[in-house]
Amino acid sequence: MAPELNRRRALLVLSRIDAILAWEAQHETERDSKFVELGKYLCEVRAGQYWRLENLKSFDDFLNNRFPESRRKAYYLMSIHENLPPQVRKELKQVGWTKGVELAKLARKQGQEFESATWLHRARQMPKEEFKREVEKELTGKDSEPAELIFFKVYKSQVPVIEQAIETAALMLGSDKSRGYCLEMICADFLAGAHMDGSNPEALLHTLSRYYQSLPAEQRAAFLSEIGREASSRPARHQQSSPKNPQLKNPPLRLDSEAYRELQRRVLQRDGWRCQVCGRMQNLQVHHVEFRSRSGSDSEENLITLCAGCHERIHRRC
Repeated sequence: MAPELNRRRALLVLSRIDAILAWEAQHETERDSKFVELGKYLCEVRAGQYWRLENLKSFDDFLNNRFPESRRKAYYLMSIHENLPPQVRKELKQVGWTKGVELAKLARKQGQEFESATWLHRARQMPKEEFKREVEKELTGKDSEPAELIFFKVYKSQVPVIEQAIETAALMLGSDKSRGYCLEMICADFLAGAHMDGSNPEALLHTLSRYYQSLPAEQRAAFLSEIGREASSRPARHQQSSPKNPQLKNPPLRLDSEAYRELQRRVLQRDGWRCQVCGRMQNLQVHHVEFRSRSGSDSEENLITLCAGCHERIHRRC
């Protein structure tokens, strides 16, 4: 049974839809927040069957008139209101419809497990393209990092050596890794053994971080523990070979509670609000790689995000 047609409300909503569509062509900058409003009105048109005011037969006919190029856009706009929980819908105007669509994809797939507060925070902080890549990574488990084809000449006699090196790296790293990833790890292994003076160690650091992400959870925890032990032993070795001079020893950096909370927030944001060992997004804590009890400093490079379980396991190992 069709709902009673509220002509006054229908005229108001239909006129606002037309006004927003006309506005889109002229004001691109505020498009995201306006389209959140447009999606809300489209949902109301379908629920109240306001399209009958224009003597149309169905909601699809209404969409064909308003969105002649593609109705998919209209359904995307509506999906952010249909699939997101109320607490997220209240803040949609702040994040815009582009990020709202990505949030709706997550909410639809994860259901009750959707971490709305965490993903809303990311939506506010991240640029659009970076946020879309983060959602894609969460949904597929794969990082849609921008790619580039590189061409260079090799001699036929060199091809078997290169192929064998890549195949060997694939066996060591896992057959699911791309050839580009295997080549990167081969280069990283060479750089790790090379003399780094005058070169850029940041490239190696980036690659080592990627390699760390590919490790199973148990090996990640062991890796972090080993770094902690190495870092804590360095000052002791230095003191044995140096004369005792209190003025040469730099005290570890210690922040007050407010500054430390801000630092923790930056570390959580840097690590994507994920445990860097197991990938969980719940019960997150910030861990000192070089323990505070071993003179580890309150600095961003000495902090890493862990869940409570992984954090406890690392401290038990040490």
